[in-house]
Amino acid sequence: MIALVLLASQIAADPAAGVTFSGSPYSDEAWSVMGGRNQALLGTWATDDLKMFLVQLPFQVVLAGVFELFGVGILQARAVAVLVSVGAVVLTSVSAARHFGPVAGVVSGIALATTPLFVYHGRMAYLEPMVTF
Repeated sequence: MIALVLLASQIAADPAAGVTFSGSPYSDEAWSVMGGRNQALLGTWATDDLKMFLVQLPFQVVLAGVFELFGVGILQARAVAVLVSVGAVVLTSVSAARHFGPVAGVVSGIALATTPLFVYHGRMAYLEPMVTF
């Protein structure tokens, strides 16, 4: 629940400046959603960077489905990232609880959900939240 509140509350916000040393938060979301967007709008997966598209294929397929259902937009793309990020927290908590007990499950879930980079990147339309999941 903590992860969902932290990530969903800032889903429409632009990335904060100065969190990373690169300018990638301002450009990588557009590159990351291009294949799914193209499929939903143009009926083709073709992108200028085929290697990046193939690496992100599962993410692109999910995005194309979301875009077909809810329309093309950055909020829809970020909603995918939020859901898989929350799923990662749940899986981490369940796994830790199963192996180390309920206290460890709660602590590990809270630790992941409140990590600054998780909160920053977990709601952005990147492949990374899906990889974490």
